[in-house]
Amino acid sequence: MKKTITITIALIIFTQLTLVAVTPSNKITILHTNDIHGNFLPRTIKAKNEGQTDRDLGGFLALYDYVTKIRKQQENVLLLDAGDFMTGNPICDIEVKGAKGGGMMEFFNLLKYDGQTCGNHEFDVSLDNIRKLIEIANHPVYSANLFTTDGSLFTNEPYHIYKKGDLSVGIIGAIVDDLPVYINAPQRDQVKLKPAVQVIDSLAKIIDAETDLIVVLSHCGLEEDEKIAAGLGQEVDAIIGGHSHTRMKEAKNINGILIVQAGSHLANVGQLELTVEDDRISSHSYKLVPLWNEDITPEPELAGKVKFYDEQIKKEYGRVIGTLETSWRRAHFSESNIGNFMADLIRDYGQADIGGINSGGIRANLNAGPIKKLDIKNILPFNNTVTVVPATGKDVLDFVKLNAGAAAYERHGILQISGLNYEFTKAGENEVKILNVTINGEPLDLEKTYKFATVDFVAANAEKYLGFEPKETNNLLMPLSDLAMQVIEKKGNVKSKIEGRMVKK
Repeated sequence: MKKTITITIALIIFTQLTLVAVTPSNKITILHTNDIHGNFLPRTIKAKNEGQTDRDLGGFLALYDYVTKIRKQQENVLLLDAGDFMTGNPICDIEVKGAKGGGMMEFFNLLKYDGQTCGNHEFDVSLDNIRKLIEIANHPVYSANLFTTDGSLFTNEPYHIYKKGDLSVGIIGAIVDDLPVYINAPQRDQVKLKPAVQVIDSLAKIIDAETDLIVVLSHCGLEEDEKIAAGLGQEVDAIIGGHSHTRMKEAKNINGILIVQAGSHLANVGQLELTVEDDRISSHSYKLVPLWNEDITPEPELAGKVKFYDEQIKKEYGRVIGTLETSWRRAHFSESNIGNFMADLIRDYGQADIGGINSGGIRANLNAGPIKKLDIKNILPFNNTVTVVPATGKDVLDFVKLNAGAAAYERHGILQISGLNYEFTKAGENEVKILNVTINGEPLDLEKTYKFATVDFVAANAEKYLGFEPKETNNLLMPLSDLAMQVIEKKGNVKSKIEGRMVKK
């Protein structure tokens, strides 16, 4: 009787193994993140209605829980990241294994990411730092259009081919073509870019014969991804994006190519389900999965790492340094009270006539109440330093026209200013008329040379933000975040308001 049972069980097991072996495995699930910006912890989402409770959203513990469930449910799974995991949280300043932000790569390793591409904020520290981060990674890091000045590929490979079931999946990495616009010297002078669409199309044609599915892992932004898709042949099947922080609840189809993106700050994970037949996607489904923290089972090693870095940051940045009397609120196309405060800091420290900071450099609002060092680090996460440039009266007028035009037509985030006041109005198509300009209460003198204090990022991108090319730059090497902390601690109570520095008539 026992022998009969044993034979029966053996036959069942053999049959199951045989079925697995002969059944085509032509389905794959791609889980993806992008623009995490150091957000390894969840954030609390306040309840909107009475009777509801606050909920925690995001973070690596919730991501691990969800990814583990999907990996148990499905055989063929890839977990990918589309760049910008750096900058935005003090964890990115903590050195691990010789690399600032190494803790973030430790998290990627614990989650067993299959691959990632570089984002522009990975360049905020140095090229050497990126290389050390790549060394820490247990997975391939690829970027096809990013090179060093000697012409060699920057990452360890331009693409990677994965074997998942019966599918060979090629993932090509790409970064935004105008990367130098987003990074400071010396990094901007140490890299070269080739047009992403050309490089991707060329590589896709090369690997098409050895793959069933080709996906671009892109840190180019949704608008550029759409242009890339329109310019590609039929070899590429999908683009998984980053850079623009776009929360896409459904896939977009451009030129037969699916485009998806998962928002930012690790609040969600994108889930792209694909069925592949005859070298093409025959069906797909897509959803954006919010990473709620209820009912998750924290993985012990990961939970330990999360707790370790959280405690380190609280110890260093948890101290209250002042009190904010009026809530700080950002604005990209108009004057803001937080912009005024930061621009004043820069002008005062630079002993300049004019101060200015790009609106995009101010990354968070802050409610009235206690100010912690961590609040300032979250508001000013970049390593931007105060820099002074000379500006003639004509240069200042050119800047005013550029800044007013950017505000009037929302071309890009404007500079928040100090010491400079102006009025403007729209005049014709895409034009502005400047009505009045004063510097520290005096009319602008076109023959005079003024001192213009800003941050190194703005000075390095003068054409976009200043409208004139500085004849020289004087980097004072004072990080703006450190300066803000020092001034706030000295003041104690902080007030700032909108004062009519840029007035649209």
